[in-house]
Amino acid sequence: IYAFFISITIEQSNKNFELEVCNNFEKHTSKKSMESSGIGIENIRNNLQLVYPNKHELEISVQDDLYLVKLKIES
Repeated sequence: IYAFFISITIEQSNKNFELEVCNNFEKHTSKKSMESSGIGIENIRNNLQLVYPNKHELEISVQDDLYLVKLKIES
């Protein structure tokens, strides 16, 4: 049996908002498919650029069997 987990951290300080989401996945899932940015991720990037131009950072990475998303927004 494979145990799945998800970790969500949200922080807000002064004018900054930070969100970090991390979850694991079974290693037989190809890393390439996990890193590909589907239309949903591309739409999120476009919307962030429209609403928070030059005031956001979005990082998506795959490390071993972990999928990690970090979003920082300066308001």
